Amino acid sequence: MHGETDPGCHVRSTGLLHSIPHAKKLKPNAILPCRATEGAAGYDIASSEDMTIPKHDRRLVNTELAIALPRGTCGKLMSRSGLASKHKIDVGAGIIDWDYRGQVKVLLINHGEEDFNVKIGDRIAQLIVHQVLHQDFHEAIELDDTKRGEGGFGSTLIASSALEQKHLQSIIEDEQEEDEDEEEEKDADGNEAEKEKFSWGRVYNSVALTVLIFLVLMLVYILKFCDETACMPLFLH
Repeated sequence: MHGETDPGCHVRSTGLLHSIPHAKKLKPNAILPCRATEGAAGYDIASSEDMTIPKHDRRLVNTELAIALPRGTCGKLMSRSGLASKHKIDVGAGIIDWDYRGQVKVLLINHGEEDFNVKIGDRIAQLIVHQVLHQDFHEAIELDDTKRGEGGFGSTLIASSALEQKHLQSIIEDEQEEDEDEEEEKDADGNEAEKEKFSWGRVYNSVALTVLIFLVLMLVYILKFCDETACMPLFLH
């Protein structure tokens, strides 16, 4: 298995941050970094030597290039998508400072199950130029608070899961409150019915008691004011 051979560079850099990156060939067989298309973000970096990367191992590959990046930038060597997806070839330790003037070397890592062969001229990495902040750190007694705080190592995913669980718990609590409200309404309706039934019972008892008292009073009145001799035949009959 082998890498991708450089077909030739036909696109020239148009400059970056009011300056232009420069490259110097340390040996004649070195290939200048170039972009394959006008819209490409990365500059193709090619090998200047033949080398075999054993399976599950890594090797430092020479490019015989020295570069000068614009001030305020840095270069990052990254894997090529084709090599990574087809051959499991990755790039490690790839930061290049703007003031570094030594040879650019590419650390290739073979995650595959077969040895990987690199030939002279094979495109083995891509160089991305990033703008960076060049300021010194200042010691602080306290740092400002943020929503994330000290969360790290997957804390955003954990926080997201926690929020989802909190939201789910909130939904469950709302449903429980609705069920409790319904039970309370049913109990209230039952109590009203019982109260109404009890109220009608009291009215009925009051009326019956009133009628009974009236009948007793009438009987007393009759016995008191009625002539006993005259009234006796009535009771006898």
